[in-house]
Amino acid sequence: MSKDHSHFSSISGLTNISTDHVDYQARFDRIMEDLQTQAANTFGVWSGAGQENYKVANSEFNSRFEEVQEAFSHLISSTDEVTDRMRNMHTRLDNLF
Repeated sequence: MSKDHSHFSSISGLTNISTDHVDYQARFDRIMEDLQTQAANTFGVWSGAGQENYKVANSEFNSRFEEVQEAFSHLISSTDEVTDRMRNMHTRLDNLF
């Protein structure tokens, strides 16, 4: 029988936060991929001045995109880890008392 621990923690709330973060990451990915596609299409027909600046800016964009992806992944895994630890704590407390 599972006990109600809602008075001191909310595992379901943490699970919902993790799910929300996964959803936000997916939406962010779609937006950034659309931007990258538009930039690649523009660059594909671009000739002349500014190409080198675009290459530098595109490289910077890709680096920042990867940094944000890593941050999202870290945030999600950290939230999942806290949720797992809370579950384990509840189980241990249930077994103790």
